[in-house]
Amino acid sequence: MTDQTPSSPQPLARILVATDLSDASREAVDWAIEIARAHGATLRIVHATVDSERDDEPDELAPLLETAELAGIDATTEVLTAPAWRAINEAAERCSADLIVLGTRGHTLSLSLLLGSTTDRVIRSTRIPVLAVHPQDVRHEPGVRTALAATDCSREGTAAVGFAARLLRGFGADTRLVVFNAEPPPLFYESEAPASAEAHGVPDITGQRLGRLEAIEKELRANGVQTEAVVSAGYAPDAIEEEAKLRDADIIALGTRGESGLETMLIGSVAERVLHHARRPVLLVPTDCEC
Repeated sequence: MTDQTPSSPQPLARILVATDLSDASREAVDWAIEIARAHGATLRIVHATVDSERDDEPDELAPLLETAELAGIDATTEVLTAPAWRAINEAAERCSADLIVLGTRGHTLSLSLLLGSTTDRVIRSTRIPVLAVHPQDVRHEPGVRTALAATDCSREGTAAVGFAARLLRGFGADTRLVVFNAEPPPLFYESEAPASAEAHGVPDITGQRLGRLEAIEKELRANGVQTEAVVSAGYAPDAIEEEAKLRDADIIALGTRGESGLETMLIGSVAERVLHHARRPVLLVPTDCEC
């Protein structure tokens, strides 16, 4: 894993948040402002429209800009005329964003940040980490105190661990990163006792994974991150959500590729299910991001 976990996590410098001016996307803006303030980052607030006749700044962006500036953030706004997912990606590349923040629902079909459309397409096509915020997310006190980073323990699967540690660093020393792995239990005939696994030559997967997680934990601790390694047996999406609830995690972090090497392995299964059903923001980190 070691390449993916920064030896000294650097603050985020530039954050981009996309808004369709709905109440749902306002939640995303609020999260972006909190993170930008914690990291001392600049904030770019973008709005995409397919109306080529309108390239002026909507009046609705002014209150968002004012809120960010009142929080002491160096913020700017931009109106983009292009399909939303493409406009967001291009704007994020232009400003060298460290993080994209998106809402997951909007008020119009063509412009809204809906799972399966804009948000999904941004996640699949960007090399920049994306924080997806749901309007129904459980909100605690402002800030991020606990993050749960789910990993399959492969080098690729630890990208989310490293970036989650970087995100937490901006919120001070009193933060915690739970590094989590969920494995489905081995299947046996009901008549067989669990102890028969060894007789069938089934490896101790849980023990192996815990050992790898503990190595990750040790490295994170050496870099000043308060962390805990947890292994659970069960269906990964459900186990991730249950553990996040148990730990009162503010966010869930996931990679968008897995050990199989399939490009859409996680975004098409585990990450996608968590993204759709989690009751807290989901941080999706591409394994090929330079973060």
